[in-house]
Amino acid sequence: MLFSKSPEEKLVFLVEIQSSAVRGSLLLLREEQSPYILFTASADIPIKAGSTSAYLVKTTLKAVSDTIDMLGRRHHSLLAQPGAVPVPKSVSSVHYVLSSPWIISQAKTVSIEFPRESALTKAKVLEIIETERSKLSLEETQTEVVEEKIFDVRINGYSVGAWEDRPAKNVDVSFVVSLSGANLSKRLRESCEHVVKKSRVSFHSSLLLEAMGISIAMPEAESFVLVNIHGGLTEVTVVREKRSVFFGSYPIGVNTIVSKTAKAAKTDDKAADSLLSMLETDSIDPTHGKPLQPLVAEVMQEWCAEFERLSGDAATAGTLPSQTFIAARKHEELFMRYFVAANPKAKAASFALDLLKSYVTFDQWTERRRSIGLISIAINSLKGE
Repeated sequence: MLFSKSPEEKLVFLVEIQSSAVRGSLLLLREEQSPYILFTASADIPIKAGSTSAYLVKTTLKAVSDTIDMLGRRHHSLLAQPGAVPVPKSVSSVHYVLSSPWIISQAKTVSIEFPRESALTKAKVLEIIETERSKLSLEETQTEVVEEKIFDVRINGYSVGAWEDRPAKNVDVSFVVSLSGANLSKRLRESCEHVVKKSRVSFHSSLLLEAMGISIAMPEAESFVLVNIHGGLTEVTVVREKRSVFFGSYPIGVNTIVSKTAKAAKTDDKAADSLLSMLETDSIDPTHGKPLQPLVAEVMQEWCAEFERLSGDAATAGTLPSQTFIAARKHEELFMRYFVAANPKAKAASFALDLLKSYVTFDQWTERRRSIGLISIAINSLKGE
């Protein structure tokens, strides 16, 4: 009698740490099927005016701990719940997905010419990366390399997938290295040591994973700009020919826009947030809308100006691709409107959640979030490693 091996399933914790929120998800990785998002929970990071970095780290770690506890409780309830989606009894791994300011990513392309043609080994490529990596941090005792991904290896000018042991004289290696604070990564590993061994904890750049997810779900988008607007900052990555070539950020986000609007309109943040929503949907009456528009325009133009400044840095990696994806945790249409006005040559759009339906599955009871979908697709492409 022949026995077929059951498809392997792995349950992982995804913990996304932004500048103003922590979001956790239970993700089921399934062989020959799309990744399955079982549950998502969020915890805001309370930011106070004049907060110190120590306070920010403390409150963030508390939000991380609370989120991991929520994921653990949900996992146990699924195991005990009759008729629930079957899940493994143990968690396979924990993946921390970090946004600025918690992580710094740099994209590099290194060109090497050997004295004579010889076999290109994995050891040689890693040696090339190690040499470049050593230049990234001047404070080795305070930072740690938490992520390293090779995107492309070109031999004699041609991109090669199976490059190991191929004869080569000229080699171009494109890769991304991400750095995080050594103490932070240590504390984050400790936060989940009751769930998995420290060797089963991985760190990733949110920008990098979301860009990878877009490239998988929309293969025709070979070159694009991703503008991701969080609570306290905006992150930007440039992808060219399916390779991430630039990462950057600036400290203006959704919460910044709300606070600046509140100050200009002489109201509180809650009222300003409501006014922005009405302005975004053109549902505000002319009496309130007319004086508000120039105030919001001034604030949004500051956001656009910072993007323009960052674009100057990104231009060192070549002209920016015209295709641009705008992603904001709130007021996305408003950001889109001002971005298009300031960058008329850009083909700006949101990345529709429907584009992910063939690549990721959301449980019917869980919140559907674009960023979690993209991150899950990218993690699945790495086989959960």
